[in-house]
Amino acid sequence: MKDTKMKVLTFLSAAVIGMGSIPAFGALAADTARVGDKLSVQSGSQSQHRGNCDGYSYEVWIDNTGGSGSMTLGSGGTFKAEWSATMTRGNFLARRGMSYDADKKKATTYDPIVLNYDAEYTASNQGNSRLCVYGWFRNPLVEYYIIEDWKNWNPSMDSNKNESKTVTIDGAAYEIFWLWHEGPTIDGGSARFKQYFSVRKNTRTSGSITVTDHFKAWANAGWDIGTLYEVALNAEGWESSGTANIKKLTMSNTPDSSVTGTTVSTEPEPTISYTPASGKGTSITDSFETTSTLWEGRGTNSVGLTKDFTHGGTQALYVTDREHSWNGFTATSDELVAGHEYSFEGYTAIKSTNYDKAGFTVGLQYDLNGKTNYDDITSASADSGKWAKLADDFTIPAGATNISLYIQTTYTENDQPSDIIPFFLDDVTLTDKSQATTTTTTTTTTTTTTTTTTTTTTTTTSTTTTTTTTETTSTTFVTDGNPLLANETSVKASANGSAKIDFSYPLGGTPKDLTFSVADESVAKVVYTSGNTATIQGIKAGKTTVTVSDGKHYPVTIEVEITAAEQVSSLRGDIDCDNDVGLSDAVAMAKAMAGKDIGLTAQGLHNGDLNNSGGIDDKDLTSLLSFLAGIIEKL
Repeated sequence: MKDTKMKVLTFLSAAVIGMGSIPAFGALAADTARVGDKLSVQSGSQSQHRGNCDGYSYEVWIDNTGGSGSMTLGSGGTFKAEWSATMTRGNFLARRGMSYDADKKKATTYDPIVLNYDAEYTASNQGNSRLCVYGWFRNPLVEYYIIEDWKNWNPSMDSNKNESKTVTIDGAAYEIFWLWHEGPTIDGGSARFKQYFSVRKNTRTSGSITVTDHFKAWANAGWDIGTLYEVALNAEGWESSGTANIKKLTMSNTPDSSVTGTTVSTEPEPTISYTPASGKGTSITDSFETTSTLWEGRGTNSVGLTKDFTHGGTQALYVTDREHSWNGFTATSDELVAGHEYSFEGYTAIKSTNYDKAGFTVGLQYDLNGKTNYDDITSASADSGKWAKLADDFTIPAGATNISLYIQTTYTENDQPSDIIPFFLDDVTLTDKSQATTTTTTTTTTTTTTTTTTTTTTTTTSTTTTTTTTETTSTTFVTDGNPLLANETSVKASANGSAKIDFSYPLGGTPKDLTFSVADESVAKVVYTSGNTATIQGIKAGKTTVTVSDGKHYPVTIEVEITAAEQVSSLRGDIDCDNDVGLSDAVAMAKAMAGKDIGLTAQGLHNGDLNNSGGIDDKDLTSLLSFLAGIIEKL
């Protein structure tokens, strides 16, 4: 998934073998499970089951960060997996397949290996997960994935991917690429190795996969292919929950015609009649009631005015034939001025028989300092047949050029049919909040009357009116109508890496919707603990300045120096003091016992002395390995 995962805990002892005089630590024995058995895993007790059943290998595993899951074995290669691992770094996997390690043959030399499967797969919107073919090569050591379906994220979205290209296998388009990865291996211990990926463009949960054709596609791309270790169908979840019911799984030399269908069955979408605009409009603000408009298509699409579905009035704007999620509407106008603050409001919708809802984004595109920027203003989602309101304030940065607004569905890098459906736009309003205001001041009219017995004199002062024009050019940061000030110029973080800063509001009021950032981008989260106090968490060692913004007004940089306190781990077993007890600590402990200099600190020595003997010995290592393997629950 997105982070390092430990898959086979039985390799823990192998990670330290050969480093010196180290006590033997027995490997976990393979299970002897039968068809119908439900194998449960839970962090801290039983974290893994593996073995062979009814002709197919199996493995179910969960990381020691928490959560629970199970794998129920069916006949042949079938199984059902359930998991709940939504906590930070929670990781679960379940897989069945075949081992080829005994053959010692190069993966591309096998007769066609065809994996036929039929699955029901669902997962939460939290975290990410995937349904895939999984395995390893040796010589060179490579971990591979053929991803058939996924939720929320997949490795093709990783900016570090290498040599990406599109190939056609089994009549479908796959993106192939590779990544460097460092973590546990099938040979025990941790190493840096390559991961090869094939990611299906149109996801599915049933069909036939000619696995060896993927090996050949990678070889044709110039990538090294080693001897085949295993081929398995894998359901995996990272910080997520879900189920995968593998109703059919066979491995043979030919496709199975009974599982060639895909999961996506769609009905015809509603027919929408629309007419291209007859001319260019004059304003971004538009109710689309005339035959012209300033709004036009962005990217590949068709745009027109329609009476078939509207938010208000008799017409709306419609976009169809989109190829990518960013294809939608755009508007460019002299109304958009660098340095000005605006208020935007508009309404978007879909009308679909196949998709329940869609997300929408309105954004600002501009050039600044030689770079084109795309800033999201606001986002919203709407159920099919209902309108979503997109509304928020935004400021165009000073010095920006080539300024335009755009509206699209939620951006994705790997577009699916649901990401490029047609949608509507109606009742757009743009207000320039930086326009000049006028103040009128009028003097009081005063009349004095003095009367005598002989003469009456009436004196009247003239009426004077003065008009003064002022412009709202101030960039003072305000929230809830009140200025924001920092009461402190220097604070020190606590041992858990958090710091508190007090803010005052001369005119009263409390913080609301504020966001914070620092010069080195080390702030992870801000929590308000009282009316005028913000707690900033995740600060690294060093000094920085804090910038605060409410997303609507000009941000203000508050010159506050924050120095993070040194954080020293006191976790039992954490010999390298990295605030985590893992395989690296077992390796470090073995090196220390072998007399190697690992830069062991006094705190690390204290953490590693599990039996309180005054030093690190074989009993400490045995206890640590037992904890990592789930044999004991705590150190």
